[in-house]
Amino acid sequence: VLDTCGLFRSPVGYLLKMLKIRLIEPEMVLALGEREEFLPFAAFLQDRFLPLPVPPEASKKDYLHRRDHRQKLFALYFSAGEEMRFPLAFLRFSLPWYPSFFLWEMVEEGNGVRFAGPGEEVLLVPVGGIEGGSASRIVPVDALEGLICGLFGRDGKDLGLGIIERVLWEERMFLLWGVQCVPGKVEAVVPGTIRLTREGEERGRFSVCLSPLRLERRMWRL
Repeated sequence: VLDTCGLFRSPVGYLLKMLKIRLIEPEMVLALGEREEFLPFAAFLQDRFLPLPVPPEASKKDYLHRRDHRQKLFALYFSAGEEMRFPLAFLRFSLPWYPSFFLWEMVEEGNGVRFAGPGEEVLLVPVGGIEGGSASRIVPVDALEGLICGLFGRDGKDLGLGIIERVLWEERMFLLWGVQCVPGKVEAVVPGTIRLTREGEERGRFSVCLSPLRLERRMWRL
């Protein structure tokens, strides 16, 4: 039995649930709520989908409750962590269900570093560095520090989680505190959107990865 998270009523929530369904291939999916909410899943799963009414005893968990619960779980997970060191070239700015995940390349450009994928570019610059540039995203290196990140193998397999703690710009390396829970060689690191401490405390959000739901390419800078 797998109990999924409460993220649902948004395009991201629908996408997350659909990806989980495709990954797990469950024999049956139980959904608590109004049947109309789940029409896309009912059409997709057919006789493997069963909507159920919400029990009157159920209580709604607010944001603070969910945040505190996440902090406890993150703290427990990262309590088994260790320091890891990787070259900047291991960074990826899309997730492994995109073909472009395997096509990112790092190229030195002036005093910055350009990460190029099909149709997308990220220019990583030192703090107080390059102004302007043609990349769709220009990101100072310190913006990566504190971000939770995914650890992946060459084939895109999930190997664990980490927290980017420091970028060694001159060495073109970065340090993270991570837990690898699946055997394999880490060859790609994908920054997430939540800033964390080792104790699981959330310190804000920042997104540099490409959105799976973006309908148009927008130029923006931090």
